[in-house]
Amino acid sequence: MVWGGICASGKTFLIFVDEGVKINHKVYRRDILEAVVLPWAKKHFGNVNWTFQQDSSPAHKAKRTQEWCKAHYPDMISSAEMATILARS
Repeated sequence: MVWGGICASGKTFLIFVDEGVKINHKVYRRDILEAVVLPWAKKHFGNVNWTFQQDSSPAHKAKRTQEWCKAHYPDMISSAEMATILARS
């Protein structure tokens, strides 16, 4: 698996997950959100507000992942909000 983040003003580097690694909420938070997204966003956005959005994979929509994102990012689109948006389209 590979993970990457993009926005209108830039992109993260790609994160390659070793074969056989199960991506649960703990691994996703530790190895991707904490290790890559948060430091990259602080450097890239500085004090500018930004919104984090992810798809609805199980690790992304896990309650603990959603809580962590709400606590560490200035704004985010929750998995429930994303489901509502997709249902309208």
